Amino acid sequence: MKTTENIHFKRGLELLNANQVDKALASFERGLELDPSHTLCRYNRGVCLMKLEKYALAMIDLNLVVEKEPKNATFICERALVRYFTGDGKGAMKDLDLAVKLDPDYAYRYAIRGFIKDKLGDTEGGIKDYYKAVELDPEDAVAFNNLGLLEEKMGYKQHAQKKFKIADSLAVKQESASEFTTITTFEELFTETPVEQPQRKATWKDYLKVISNVFTTKKGLSEFWGFIKSVFK
Repeated sequence: MKTTENIHFKRGLELLNANQVDKALASFERGLELDPSHTLCRYNRGVCLMKLEKYALAMIDLNLVVEKEPKNATFICERALVRYFTGDGKGAMKDLDLAVKLDPDYAYRYAIRGFIKDKLGDTEGGIKDYYKAVELDPEDAVAFNNLGLLEEKMGYKQHAQKKFKIADSLAVKQESASEFTTITTFEELFTETPVEQPQRKATWKDYLKVISNVFTTKKGLSEFWGFIKSVFK
């Protein structure tokens, strides 16, 4: 039976995926008014608040869902992003380390941590995480590309060129290869795809930027592609 709060939750997800953040926020809030214990409404309200750069409010929601589900790597990873955006690099890395520990076979976690490590000045550490990401998901063109960028940054020119060649080869196979981008700056915050259930699924939707089915079978590829497309302008 569909409860009213779940109707608001599902509608909120539709709006969030359409990047109608204000309307999505209102829908999640209506769901929480009806059921304050609705964890996924609260998590996704936190996602909306992050996108709206209302970080203090987002942190309240994400702290609550992490407290309720302390082993949920997705919740922890999103809180890490809020911490990063509010200048708490140490806290962000603590959360990302925990997310990786809880979900060690998921390439996306390493790719995100690698990106943030580089932004915090640990480019070598970022390279190591990207290597782990491509080990876990050897068809991820974006991760190979960004690994090459970090190697190039550190002066490992030959290694970087090899990664670029692999990335190019993989990218041409992708439906949206013409939109392939590289790291410049972290201009916007887009977060992990909101899901109806917190458990992992075989196939996930694209990120909130709504890249249409760039990857259709590998969760890590589709999620990280969406993340890159939305924040690396």
